[in-house]
Order: sequence, then C-alpha cells, then structure tokens
Amino acid sequence: MKVLESEEACPDPQSNYKKIKVQSNDYWHFEDALTDNDIQWIFDTFDDDPRLVTFLRGFINSANELAGWNYDIRSNEPLQLKKYTTNNYYKWHKDGLCDHNSVWPDGYTRKLSIVLHLSDTKDYDGGAFQIFAPCKRPPEILDIPVRKYSVLVFPSHVVHQVTPITRGERYILTAFFTGPPLV
Repeated sequence: MKVLESEEACPDPQSNYKKIKVQSNDYWHFEDALTDNDIQWIFDTFDDDPRLVTFLRGFINSANELAGWNYDIRSNEPLQLKKYTTNNYYKWHKDGLCDHNSVWPDGYTRKLSIVLHLSDTKDYDGGAFQIFAPCKRPPEILDIPVRKYSVLVFPSHVVHQVTPITRGERYILTAFFTGPPLV
C-alpha cells in the first residue's frame, strides 16, 4: 500500500474489542482491536484489497450500531495509509458534512471516518488526536487516548485535528465510509 505524507492526505486534494463509550457519542473507540499481524498485513496489502475493506467495515458497523448513529452506509472511498513526521500536523477540519451539498459523483457523502493507529506512542511525541465537542457544556476539546492497536470511528462531520509531531514518525490508516446524504 502506498504511504501518503500527511500533506497529501485527508480529506481530499480538492477541498480532502474493548469499547469505551463517551456520553456525547462524538466517537467510538476500540482499544487493543488490532494485532501486530494485522498491522503488518495492512502495510503489505494492496490499496484495493476487499479483505481490508471488509475488516474495516466490521468496526464501522459495530460503532454505527453501538453509538446509536445508525447511518445508512453503502460504500467507502479509497483507503489512505498516512505517515506523519516531525512538524507534521492536521489542523481543525471535518472530513465531510453528510449533507446534500457535499455529495460525490456517485450521489453519496462521507458519513463515518475510521482511523487505525499503527504506531507505538513511544516511537513519536506529539500527534495528539483531538475532537471538538460543541454539545458539551461548556464546549470542550477532547484528547482521545489513542495508541497502537486502537481503532477510532466517528461521524465525518465531527471537527477534529492532529497536533504537531515533535519527534519520530506516526502511521495511521484512514478510510471514509459513505452513503446517501442525511435528510
């Protein structure tokens, strides 16, 4: 699989099994959901390997149901294997809006984003994954405790960022699962 540098990655160049539950339903986190063999398989596989999409779809379906989002998910965009290095970051953004104004040519829009964490936190400093939770009172920034082997699923319209890497390299696999716009 081709590794994208963080500048090339999400959302897109044109515009781009232990469950932890949060009360706001801003995200769903699966800790220790991956193994070293899974991670090696991800690095060794081809971008369009349907087995990898099926593997990710299991997490998407579980989170979609358990978090109560119940989004109509019908497809996915190409997978992105990304590398963040020193001074790389991804500022506050949304992966999609889920509305009728942000549909792709196939008529679908991004609904759920998934991030698989493939690097050990001892291999890099910085790179915190943060979600802005506007529904909390007062609104707050949630630091999501991600580490190697964890999988994070969240609605694509949730505002999030990755803080700058200050040392080392951080690898992640991201994908966007799509469906008809929300009504």
